[in-house]
Amino acid sequence: MTGLPAAGRTGHTVPDLRLLLPAAACWLGLLASARLPPPAAMSFGAAGGAVATGLVLRRRRPAALLCAAALLAASAASVVCGIRAAARADGPIPGLARSGAIAEMTVTLSGDPVRRDGVDDATGRRYTLVIAAAQVLELDSGGRQWRLRQPVLLLAYNTGWLGLLPSQHVRTAGTLVPPRAGDTVAAVVRIRGTPRLLGRPSAVQRAAGRLRDGLRQAAAGLPAGPGALLPGLVDGDTTGLDAATVADFRRTGLTHLVAVSGTNVAIISGAVLALARRLRAGPRLSGALAALAVVGFVVLARPSGSVLRAAVMGGLGLAGLVLARPRPALTGLCAAVLILLLAEPSLAVQAGFALSVLATLGLLVLAPGMQRLLAVRLPRPAAAAIAVPAAAQLACAPVIAMIGGGTSLVAVPANLLAAPAVAPATVLGVLSASTAPIAPWVARCCAELAGLPCAWLLVVAHVGARVPLANIGWPDGLCGALLLVGCLPALAWAVRHVILRR
Repeated sequence: MTGLPAAGRTGHTVPDLRLLLPAAACWLGLLASARLPPPAAMSFGAAGGAVATGLVLRRRRPAALLCAAALLAASAASVVCGIRAAARADGPIPGLARSGAIAEMTVTLSGDPVRRDGVDDATGRRYTLVIAAAQVLELDSGGRQWRLRQPVLLLAYNTGWLGLLPSQHVRTAGTLVPPRAGDTVAAVVRIRGTPRLLGRPSAVQRAAGRLRDGLRQAAAGLPAGPGALLPGLVDGDTTGLDAATVADFRRTGLTHLVAVSGTNVAIISGAVLALARRLRAGPRLSGALAALAVVGFVVLARPSGSVLRAAVMGGLGLAGLVLARPRPALTGLCAAVLILLLAEPSLAVQAGFALSVLATLGLLVLAPGMQRLLAVRLPRPAAAAIAVPAAAQLACAPVIAMIGGGTSLVAVPANLLAAPAVAPATVLGVLSASTAPIAPWVARCCAELAGLPCAWLLVVAHVGARVPLANIGWPDGLCGALLLVGCLPALAWAVRHVILRR
């Protein structure tokens, strides 16, 4: 596969879709194998690999090779999924969880603890729950001790866990319970006590924590709205945003602005490349600086699914820049999906990762055609400005409906109005975080400047959310997603007729 685009009869560049089928097959293979017993998943993968090998040996036609590549990707996904599931099922933790045993353990946090507020259905009392992913290192239960390394999910009814950084070692005790079907952890641990810290987090995580704290302090001098939005825009910290503002962003289709997305990675790497070119740096130095900036931003903003997708895709693009062998963006997207899913199968069920991939796919596949259609009646810049958010929203709509987000009718104009403010707010926010430890006054100045575009984003969200029928209800779950997918061809047919289009 060369990844080179082909030219269609109309003279327009046709995207190279050859790697798209293996990427989709890998994703479907993970989803199908997630609920299978480990031996069944690995057997399915081995059988699929044998069939793919037979196709390659017997038929060397392009269609057969493409089918073999897709089957091989699905088989590899099944094998990886089976191996991971077998590793989780091994050891004492699953058995202790089935019996509801109480254990004392040493864990290392693999993610930031997240706060969830709720109401008990039985008593009606409000409660605060802290959720954190962790790896168990030592386990003591029933007078026995084990040394192991298995993933668990911590559910702590104690706010003392908030603010702890990834890589922090903690000694705690709790009740082990089985995970839900399809979860990628060995057990769930219910904890009510306070954590006992062992040592300190890694130097990288401490530095990232200081940068995030510096950004929050620099933004504290802003008005309440922009001051709470800026950390959310830069590193996904939405703890300062009130529930009404979060709801407004959701109703207007702007949630991606406060859930660090691939857009942020693209903005940061693009800004570094532009600066390097202004300084007349060569391709290799420019690529190295941009890669360093992307790695630093991933650590600062935490490696969520959308950030990882953009980072890997950007890394592949930067490698092509350095080697003077660029590849189409769609090939980079599919390669990034394959790499990430095989390295971390749990991404296959994360809504943020799916939305990031689908939005990028919409921009690469749907946006060019939509722009050409709109350019018939609109100036080219206006057609491009409308096609980009429309394509992303169209591609993401089924997943948004599936997770209960409804369908936003103002998402396209809201994103169109918000777009000019996103890049300056992100770049200034990152500069504020980066300079906070060494020059707090510079950080405050950058935060003050970033407050202006943040205020505009709040205006767009608040006004858009109050438009009549800004967000219409839609059935959630898989049925709702399939129903919306079925309605999209009808929508495409409708826009071809003048009366319906008007």
